[in-house]
Amino acid sequence: APAIPVYGRRNVPFILDASTNPELTEQGGGKVFRTCGRDDRQGLFAARFMAEQLKAKRVAILHDNTTYSKGLADAANASVKQQGAAEVVYFDALQPGQSDYTPVLTKAAAARPDVLYFTGYFAEAGLLVKQHKQLGLDFPLMGGDATTDATVLKTAGKDAEGYLATTAPLAKDLKDAAGFVQAYKAANHNTDPGPFSVYEYDAIKVLVKAIGDAGSTDGQAINKALHAIQGYKGITGEISFDDKGDRQGLVFISVQVKDGAFKGYRSLDTAGKVWQDFATS
Repeated sequence: APAIPVYGRRNVPFILDASTNPELTEQGGGKVFRTCGRDDRQGLFAARFMAEQLKAKRVAILHDNTTYSKGLADAANASVKQQGAAEVVYFDALQPGQSDYTPVLTKAAAARPDVLYFTGYFAEAGLLVKQHKQLGLDFPLMGGDATTDATVLKTAGKDAEGYLATTAPLAKDLKDAAGFVQAYKAANHNTDPGPFSVYEYDAIKVLVKAIGDAGSTDGQAINKALHAIQGYKGITGEISFDDKGDRQGLVFISVQVKDGAFKGYRSLDTAGKVWQDFATS
């Protein structure tokens, strides 16, 4: 956020691949773009998933007080209340970097939630998943898109099985990203690419496209060309930007850990009305 006005004054194109706070584009003056989604859209998706798919009536929301995590937590909180099918019975923060979150989980459990949505990062998520299982809590634990990392699987081990998260589609679930995934693993000791890697790849590619369309490296010309792009075929799907610079049409999905890996689970149809099994696009 502090960099936005600096780049803006100089008309330097600024494309975000993992920064999801709505204010970044809302206050970007049309000079900030995003290949990823926004917290408010993920928060709405999470609220609907918990109410419509998990049939939750009582929702607990846990964040870590960072800008990203609190932003997503606030968005989910507002969306649960707006939808009206469930109520938020617990809303609190944990302290990142701790080794024992059983007191936090116990406190959340006292509110008798039907689901706990954690909007923080993967390091804490792995411990929460493991300790949630150790405590024998009977409500599901669900995370946001910063928890879809292999660290969660390594930390929680077999206890991660069944863990749910909301996210934009992951690299391995995108048909057009297969070549990228293969090349990335070959160059990185067979390690899977992170959840935002493909969105950064497309950010660079769409910037190159805009430079070519503008026929110039002048920032103002490139910004104009980025706004003019319609349906650019990236490996994460088609890319077009609205007037604010947000990506149009990008949907969130739910993923679930199955057989030790995050796999696409449930999504909404393009009209945003009908739930369906997520199919690799």
